[in-house]
Amino acid sequence: MVALEEIKQFLRIDTDAEDLLLTKYAEAAEKYIKSACGEAVCITDPRTDLVQLMLIADWFENRTMYSNGSYSRSINSMMTQLRLEAED
Repeated sequence: MVALEEIKQFLRIDTDAEDLLLTKYAEAAEKYIKSACGEAVCITDPRTDLVQLMLIADWFENRTMYSNGSYSRSINSMMTQLRLEAED
């Protein structure tokens, strides 16, 4: 799981007010990746960290139940790569 300080740096957050929420997002992002790519996914791959940060940023910045239902091409592409490598 990506460290809380790394998440806060990525999101440019200086306070501790959102720490609990960010920790929950980090846990959910890791589980999301494992669920989407399989348990064999390399969780220490730098792309996995980046996907986690991007998912957390999306969830943090778009706290609504309404969305267009899709992630950026970068997230989708990296998830596909990780999924295919995990299947090998």
